Amino acid sequence: MSKKDNTLLLLEAALDRILRGESQKIAPSRKLSVRAVEVESGLGNGSAYYHTKIIEKIKQIKNSSITTGSLNHQHGKWKQKALKAEKLKNKFRDENIALKLLNSQIAADQYRQMSTLRDALQRILELEKIIEELNIELVETRRKNITLFKQ
Repeated sequence: MSKKDNTLLLLEAALDRILRGESQKIAPSRKLSVRAVEVESGLGNGSAYYHTKIIEKIKQIKNSSITTGSLNHQHGKWKQKALKAEKLKNKFRDENIALKLLNSQIAADQYRQMSTLRDALQRILELEKIIEELNIELVETRRKNITLFKQ
């Protein structure tokens, strides 16, 4: 194999890796271009232009409606972000439901305590009224039992 054939093989292998979205030296989100294939193959700037077959192949793929690996990668990224957002929404929704339930339980406990407190205050007022009545009755009874001492 000549050096030219090796270069062509390197360029084709780099193009295949880019199309599969498994590029090693460039970002998978990078657009398909001759320069991107050169960088991925590890060759110098402009070295692909000596091989018109690969240039035509890159232009044909670029102009065709075939989706590239980078587009699939972008689609996968957006899908992952959407799934992550959906998981967060579900987590927060569940947490919101749990907090609403806790809030309603606290409100019910507070209502029960306020009702018990109101009943206790009412009972205290009734008992104070009874004590006052008994004190008045005691005073009247003592006044009736007073005897005069005659000397």
